[in-house]
Amino acid sequence: MTIDKLRENIVNCANEMYFEYDGKQCGIDQEVQDGVAIYYLWYGTQLKEHSDFDAMINDPLFNGKAIVELLDVVKFDFY
Repeated sequence: MTIDKLRENIVNCANEMYFEYDGKQCGIDQEVQDGVAIYYLWYGTQLKEHSDFDAMINDPLFNGKAIVELLDVVKFDFY
């Protein structure tokens, strides 16, 4: 998975993404509020909200790792 492909699936196609990492369910959910995309990044029961895609994919929420570090480590499912 590349960052461009991830961006295409999340931003352009408004898909949600789910995966498992370190034994926990994880994902990105997206919604639009007042014309602004809000990304909900979650790892198990932890949840963070971002309004910037690049900040979201660089957030080390996943046991100290960011999504950009997991691109070749986990399998992402898009819905």
